[in-house]
Amino acid sequence: MWKMLRLVPPNKYSRLKLGLEVVRETYHLLTPPAKAYIEAVDIYRRGHRDCIDALYYATAKAEKIYLAIDYRFLEFLKSYGYEVEGIVATPGDLKELSAGNPRFNYSSKKQ
Repeated sequence: MWKMLRLVPPNKYSRLKLGLEVVRETYHLLTPPAKAYIEAVDIYRRGHRDCIDALYYATAKAEKIYLAIDYRFLEFLKSYGYEVEGIVATPGDLKELSAGNPRFNYSSKKQ
């Protein structure tokens, strides 16, 4: 919501509505496991002050799925030795991810 408030002008609401409908129709609910919450708390206490980012990362790691994150969070994770290979994709990777690049093969990750 915060991003929408800052980035989407009123004349683009219909496009925003379409995008939200597509997300709801194609994405599946993922409940973070308990260990993801624990890791998210650790990330937060180390200095990354966005607890939602931390929970997304920890859930993606636990569930063996990819997560698109910003470069700043990626550098934070690397600086503290968190695993990033095979877990995170940056905004620059999204084109390859959506094109089915084998580097981002979901079916081989989820077990």
